[in-house]
Amino acid sequence: MIKASLPTGEAERQQALENSGMLDIGTAIQFDRLTHLARTYFRADFALVSLTDHDRQWFASSDGLDIKESPRKTSFCEHVLQTQDVLVVEDATKDDRFRNNPFVTASPPVRFYVGAPVRWQNQILGSFCVGGSEPRQVSEDDRAVLTNLAASVEREIELVRGAIECG
Repeated sequence: MIKASLPTGEAERQQALENSGMLDIGTAIQFDRLTHLARTYFRADFALVSLTDHDRQWFASSDGLDIKESPRKTSFCEHVLQTQDVLVVEDATKDDRFRNNPFVTASPPVRFYVGAPVRWQNQILGSFCVGGSEPRQVSEDDRAVLTNLAASVEREIELVRGAIECG
């Protein structure tokens, strides 16, 4: 497993995450609708809205997984912060970054992963991702769908932030 290094501007990214007011707020139903839609569209085992904190990724929404967070150091989403673009892993067992990752060696294993950055205040807070236990090819249309779902999450963050500021 190749651990992603901290992204450039990590302090600013972390500050934007804290300013968003999204960490540990509980699951938002509007995110749940989006993750359910993504899981259905991609016929994936799971779909997540993942926010990357100092040492963990916290799931603002999770469809298909029963956990609420996981360590940042083993996170696929951490690599989205580095690439700053959609990350596609068609077969994690054939990718040096992930082949020994505990999520890949676990049962059921993660084989495919696609994550699109979720941005706020020009910073990537985390990712909107889908994944599953079978390798899979990902089309340009699939990438576009996930990018649009991530943009919907960004809009919801704006709405939540506006509600926090108002009251």
